[in-house]
Amino acid sequence: MQLFVATFFKKAPFVRLLLPWILGLIWQWYWPETPVFSGVAVVVICAALFAFTYLPIARQYFLSPVQGLLLFALVMQCASWVAWQKDVRHDDRWYGRQLSDTCQFVCTIDAPLQQKPYGYKTTACVLGMVHNGALRPAMGELLIYLKPNINLHSGDRILSEALMQPIRNSGNPGAFDYESYLAGQNIFHQVWLTPARTQVLPGGHLPWYQEILDRCRQYCVHTFQAYIPSPREAGLAEALLIGYKDDLDKLLVQDYTQAGVVHIIAISGMHLLLLYEALLWLWQALPQRRLSKPIKAVTILLVLWGFALLAGGSASVLRATVMYTFITLERLSIHRYTNRYNLLAASAFVLLCYQPRFLLDVGFQLSYGAVLSLMLFQRPMAGLWRVKGRAARFCWNMITTTLAAQILTVPVSLYYFHQFPNLFLIANLLAVTLSELAMYGCIALLALGWIMPLARVVGQCLYGLLFTMNTWVNFISRQPYAVTNGLYISGWEMGLLYMALLALAAWLLLAYRQAFRWSLCFVGAAALLHLYNVLHARSQRTLLVYNINHHTAIDVVQGVQVTFAGDPEVLNNTALLQQHLLPARLPRYIARQYILPGAQCLAFASHRLVIVQDKLPTASPIKKFKTDYILLSHNPDVDISQLLQSFDTQLFIFDASCSSGKIKQWKNDCEALTLRCFSVPEQGAFVVNF
Repeated sequence: MQLFVATFFKKAPFVRLLLPWILGLIWQWYWPETPVFSGVAVVVICAALFAFTYLPIARQYFLSPVQGLLLFALVMQCASWVAWQKDVRHDDRWYGRQLSDTCQFVCTIDAPLQQKPYGYKTTACVLGMVHNGALRPAMGELLIYLKPNINLHSGDRILSEALMQPIRNSGNPGAFDYESYLAGQNIFHQVWLTPARTQVLPGGHLPWYQEILDRCRQYCVHTFQAYIPSPREAGLAEALLIGYKDDLDKLLVQDYTQAGVVHIIAISGMHLLLLYEALLWLWQALPQRRLSKPIKAVTILLVLWGFALLAGGSASVLRATVMYTFITLERLSIHRYTNRYNLLAASAFVLLCYQPRFLLDVGFQLSYGAVLSLMLFQRPMAGLWRVKGRAARFCWNMITTTLAAQILTVPVSLYYFHQFPNLFLIANLLAVTLSELAMYGCIALLALGWIMPLARVVGQCLYGLLFTMNTWVNFISRQPYAVTNGLYISGWEMGLLYMALLALAAWLLLAYRQAFRWSLCFVGAAALLHLYNVLHARSQRTLLVYNINHHTAIDVVQGVQVTFAGDPEVLNNTALLQQHLLPARLPRYIARQYILPGAQCLAFASHRLVIVQDKLPTASPIKKFKTDYILLSHNPDVDISQLLQSFDTQLFIFDASCSSGKIKQWKNDCEALTLRCFSVPEQGAFVVNF
């Protein structure tokens, strides 16, 4: 066992390098270090390693673990420094250092406009900040929202005096961390553009390579929409081949998610594999010449990277592209074959050097988890049954591949998405095969798009494939118990499950019996931790006022039951329920729900919450009503002094259904009267334990 591990790590140097690199990135994000500290630490470690070489050989052998720890710490410090450097906020030219209420900014729209219900959304690269008529160079990405009446395009250069707002999360417990997600793209501010405060400047254009990609993307979208009869299937073809999801039907995405085949419409390693195999097949038909292999390698790399950029350059696409880049260079240029685990670790290391925040990306985690799971478990599972016959062997390999890919992705899927598709195996057996054929059909349609008669025939065939796949997925997703919702595991439970799975892999691959016992221990620890969390939830007492735009939503949690008060639309709207309420309720293991429609006062334990939505009566009460909290919702026509004549309270709460103007007025009144207040839209959800 020890000999195998030593030999494995010797042949897979990037595996040894990746672990300290990841720990160094995490260290920098949660316990930040300055570059000066990292530089001093690197110098000290290098000096210690240099002094280590002057020790006697026997002493070096005895202290070899210390040398390993020093190298481990050196890699961690290098990763910490890279994470600091990749954060644009540490650059003196970052526009966030020059913000003021009166400044203007110049930026170039660098992404296609995405249509939203309220207008359009895109990103822009800031070029400079204007202060008192003087332009100062600046840099950084900016998130832009604009109304449909503003005519802008990708590549336009604009001058605007709109106020930049920091991107903040809703503050709702368990909700999607949108702020961290955009921080991974070095985007920290957003702005609403209006025609009165926006001016289009001359000379705006995109770089030549981005213009080529935009034209290619437009050609793909136009060809699919022109020759595939149904808009639903055309939108699916766009997502399947180039990752363009603006035309993708939302109900269709829900069906694919519930059936457990959503990876088909997310550009991933499977799409790169199909493209890579097609390129190899085409090159094999050509005659072999002296320079054919280098030319083949360069052509394959250009096509793969062009496809990756065309598909948006997501973490999963870049992972597959980097891996196939290494494979191509080894097999076609330097004629060497390396350890596959080393290839996987090398691709992760390169991507984390380029963008450390990829580590926190769910797509990155799922992509590497699926590939590593296939490497660890597919062969042992396939060897359990020796199948005869080509068709039976194909089906068995498909089953084992689908099952193996799920093993290391289940914990992270439960942690983030809280659901499990029970029929994923049945759905994948047909959907994956059809998607492979459909992808080759999409490539054929694009190649023949300029020949109208052939393009129509290919478009009809492609429509039949996509329609069959959609019908199959819809049928699976509509079956009873197709998906199990409401599953929740904590971060510690996920970590224990991964330890159990890795120990199980060691038992299967290395026949290490002790690892199986460790696997059972980790599973038992995860079960005990989950039981503790469930029992602890019975004693919880929490008041939550959610931050849901234009809505009032209140949860009073007592044990495993919740009492809801607020707008009924929040409970009736599936999107709002899943986005805001369920992420907060799942960690609390809520079992029962009570609804109080139109409630004006909530009493829980020894506390009271009064909800004010309308104008108060003109007559003052004989005695003030004592309450702990007053919640103002839906812009009631009241002022703070009028409320003080009727209520004796400790805190005023302004929820997200109120306008910013009203909240500003109420906050000024509270400040003048030295009263406590809490603005939900500005400070996030109001959460208090009682």
